[in-house]
Amino acid sequence: MTLQQQPDVEEETLTEDQVVDYLLLQPDFFVRQPDLLTNLVIPHQCGGAASLIERQVEVLRVQNQQYKTKLNQLLQVARENDHLYARIQNLTLSLLEQSDLTTLLSNLQNCLHKDFEVDAVILRIWNEHGNLIPECLVDQIEPKPACIATLCAYLEEKKPLCGKLSAGEHAALFGEKAEQVHSSAIIPLQMSKGKGILVLGSHDKHRFQEGMGFLFLSYIGKLVSKLCAMQC
Repeated sequence: MTLQQQPDVEEETLTEDQVVDYLLLQPDFFVRQPDLLTNLVIPHQCGGAASLIERQVEVLRVQNQQYKTKLNQLLQVARENDHLYARIQNLTLSLLEQSDLTTLLSNLQNCLHKDFEVDAVILRIWNEHGNLIPECLVDQIEPKPACIATLCAYLEEKKPLCGKLSAGEHAALFGEKAEQVHSSAIIPLQMSKGKGILVLGSHDKHRFQEGMGFLFLSYIGKLVSKLCAMQC
């Protein structure tokens, strides 16, 4: 038994008359399909001016587009927040797994570089007597007096600060990398015995901007403060 191929049938195109006939037979069509009205252009002539109905439809169409745009923006923010939450969770679990200070700080620096694309990380912690703890130098660079003075000026801050520091502050903090860092976040660390400061630097001048949200940065500060207090 053989199968016979059916001859190709040309796709039929509806004519305007056929559309009209269908709509006449379906008087409630637009009641059942209200979304179509916002995408249709139906001029309603009243002399030389547009009718009130036509103007209302146009306003509704514009509002509909604005709502769609706002919804897309909210969805994009939600996706970004989900991604950020996953990275924060990974950072937290990675740090909690470490049992010694050296590995803890190494993982902190690696996660900030890799997962959060931070280009420069500086961490300084002072004990309760005001002495700098050398084991907490994640960059392994002996701080210069100018760097210590700059950091000490921000020790009493209660919340993170973002923006572009002065040229002198950048030079004191980042040394040879100062010209490559165009925005910074300064996160004060509060511990029961001592104080500290965490500085994040980025090549992107828009990465850490004045006025940006501090929720993530504040969480990082509290997490690092707690873990370092347990190890120092």
